[in-house]
Formats: sequence, C-alpha cells, structure tokens
Amino acid sequence: MSKYKTWTPEDKAFLEEKWGEKPIGWIAGRLGRTEDAVVVMSRKMGLGPHLDAGDCISMNQLLYAVTGSKGCGSVTKRWIENGLPVKRHKVRRCYFRVISIDAFWKWAEAHKDLMNFKRFEELSLGREPAWVKVKRKADVEAAIRTKKNNNQPWTAAEDRKLQRLVDLRKTYPEIAAELRKTEGAVKRRILDAGIRGRPARMENRRWTEEEAVLLVKLRESGLGWLQISEKLGRSQLAVRGKYERLLNPDYMQRRYRGKAGPGQYIGIRDMSAEEILQGMATRKIAQGGGWTELEEREGGDYDRADAI
Repeated sequence: MSKYKTWTPEDKAFLEEKWGEKPIGWIAGRLGRTEDAVVVMSRKMGLGPHLDAGDCISMNQLLYAVTGSKGCGSVTKRWIENGLPVKRHKVRRCYFRVISIDAFWKWAEAHKDLMNFKRFEELSLGREPAWVKVKRKADVEAAIRTKKNNNQPWTAAEDRKLQRLVDLRKTYPEIAAELRKTEGAVKRRILDAGIRGRPARMENRRWTEEEAVLLVKLRESGLGWLQISEKLGRSQLAVRGKYERLLNPDYMQRRYRGKAGPGQYIGIRDMSAEEILQGMATRKIAQGGGWTELEEREGGDYDRADAI
C-alpha cells in the first residue's frame, strides 16, 4: 500500500478553484496535505505560478504595464498614499502587493492626474475603459511637446534664457513653449531661481458658464492642463486656477485665501465632475439664476507656488 494520499478528482477540482485565490497553506490545510504536495500537484496540473493565477496582478506587473519600468518606487508610494486599493498576497513564506485590475481602473478613473499613459501599450492589461484611449493620446502629445526638457534639471543656460524671455515680456505659454517646459515648471523656476520680473499677463477675460462646464468635462475626459488650455485659448495656469476655484468657490476668493482650516480645502482630485457641476448649479440657483465669475486675472494671481 502506498504511503502517499491519493489525489481524488474532487481534490484536484478544489485545488484548481482555489489556486491563486487562497494562500497555499490554507489550501493544504483544507486538503489535509503538505504545502509541498500542493505545489507539486499544481505543477502537474499546469496551474502556473500562484501569484499569477488569481484575478489580481502584482504591483510590479502593474507598474511595468503602465510606466514601462519596475523601478518606480516614487510612483508606487504616490499611488498608495492616494488610496490605491492594494492587497497582500501570500505565497508560502513570502508576501506580495497585488491589486485587482477592475479595482485599479476604478481608482485610476478618479485619479487621472496621477496617471501618465505615454508608455502604456493598448490592451496590455486587457480590456480598457473608454477614457483610457483619450488619456493615452493626451499624455503622448504632451510628452512630445516637452520631450527631453520636462522633468529634467534646469541648466544655467536655461536659466539665462528664462531671464531673457521674462525681460522681453513674454507670457507664460510663450515661455513654456520656448523652453519646452510646462507653465507650472516655469513658474516654479522663476520663484526658486530668483528670476527678476514676471512674465507678461495674457488678456484678462472673464470665464463664461459654458467655458467652466467645458473645463470640467475636458478634465474629466482625462486631458491634461496643456491640452485643455489650448482648447479654451487660455494659459495652463489659468485653467488650473479656474478648476481649483470651482472646487473652492469661497476659499479661492481673495479675502479667504490661506484661511481654510484643516480638511476644508478641496484638492483637485477630491470631487468628481458630477459633484462639481452640481455645486455650480446649486450656486447658480442661490444667486438668483445668474452666473457669477470669481474675478482673477489671466495668468493666475491665485497661483501659489505650492499649488503648482
């Protein structure tokens, strides 16, 4: 008589059903077998690695698919700090961070501004939500516009050129295009490098209700500030500033600036487009049916350095 316990069809069916879903130790306990025996049988059955068998993927797999690199610790940290729903997956004595693809898409839709899909190949995570195609196209276009210069340290030559462009009274969009940087990066560098003077302001014009609604919808579609600014004919700083004022209509007025208490200031990813539009409709009713524009000059007096 064999000293080994025979695998029944029911045992194998149970193993196939739970493989990748439950820890190996849990499966072994339910079957009354050792973990080694369970692993050996899983290989005979061709079930594949335990980590790959469930409905989740590892963080390394996700990062590689989205960014093209597995060495993105800062990206992982930023995503998790903003609520990425990761779970721990145990494989024998090791633990891995994993996430359901459906849960990732739901989270990513609410955090589009944290996503950069310029290296994210189509369908590399399977079926994609419709908004991903728009976001990918926008990120690729933005990368081409700021190729090599954006996110790179400023050089002494670039600082001299920045000072010269400011002296020539160029606007933020003109300077950003010339240096192939974002307007936010230009504004930050002006402050950090102590550049004398400020860029010329664009023509000051009030926002219409239609423009504000379009801004919210464009942002919800996944477009970045660069693409939105071009569609609306305004600076990136102006469209971001308007978006923040729609979220914080009281605290973005001059008399309230800097006075928001803990938890009172609403960040740019803390409300959905539907909630923003509902707030606009509610304020319109409270104002007697009219549209009131919060006055800010084009170019962004609102723009604190820490808001870039």
